[in-house]
Amino acid sequence: MICLGFSTSAFGHGLGGEMLPPTTIGDRDATLSIDVSPSTFDPNNPENFVTLRLFDSNTEAIIEHVTFILELKKDGERIFRYM
Repeated sequence: MICLGFSTSAFGHGLGGEMLPPTTIGDRDATLSIDVSPSTFDPNNPENFVTLRLFDSNTEAIIEHVTFILELKKDGERIFRYM
């Protein structure tokens, strides 16, 4: 079991996604990829997706058994939190 505690705020530009630089976790260099679909907001589209992918930067293998906590705030007020 791998237990990670990242508590860094991220500020998105709202276009497509981000790939964060690798960080060492145990014996792996882990990279977090964040993708948003569709890449531009359309108020008429009821389906929007955020995909989080934590993977080994050297092998591209997905790091399994990871729990993501996603929290959205606007002006310091929590909109939602999902685990």
